[in-house]
Amino acid sequence: MHRIYYSKELNDDTLFVVFSAEKTPNIIQKQGDVVALYLDEELVGINLLHASSYLDFDPKGMVAKEEETLLEKLNALFLEAGLPKLEKNPSSGFVVGKILKLEEHPLDEKKQIVTLSIGDKTLETTTRYANIKEGSLVVVATDGCFKFDGTCFHKAVIRNIAQDCELCSPSDLRLGEDYKNAFLVEGLEEGTDFFA
Repeated sequence: MHRIYYSKELNDDTLFVVFSAEKTPNIIQKQGDVVALYLDEELVGINLLHASSYLDFDPKGMVAKEEETLLEKLNALFLEAGLPKLEKNPSSGFVVGKILKLEEHPLDEKKQIVTLSIGDKTLETTTRYANIKEGSLVVVATDGCFKFDGTCFHKAVIRNIAQDCELCSPSDLRLGEDYKNAFLVEGLEEGTDFFA
């Protein structure tokens, strides 16, 4: 899985393709405006300099929904530079979940334990968001999901409670300023890719 980031104002017209957000490259190979970033032999990212001269788009940050035309243009440039083809991501990693159960957190009075369904799976996590209830539809970042801030969510166990996913606020999804409440979904079914 990869994620594409671009903001002309913030990143001086450079587009970033990130394969591994946690790895720091130690080898840089530049061919024209295409810059390949490696950790030893592993390709961890590709930067495209002067991106607006190649691409006709202007997102502000992460590209959650990749259009075929964007991938075609990038792949033409990357293949010419001897790099592998970008495959379309099968999922954005942001999935609609239905809350099945809420429980008090045994060690943190400000948090709740949340059990939810994303269609074919039942997941568990914790949250401080107070605007949720059983039956609420929410958006969760699933294991391996690149988020808008460039970090990657990985499932873990914290204080003996599984963190299989992370509930998202409007701010997390770049759909508003609110970061104190969960984003509540309307008009989509559980298990749906939110950005499909």
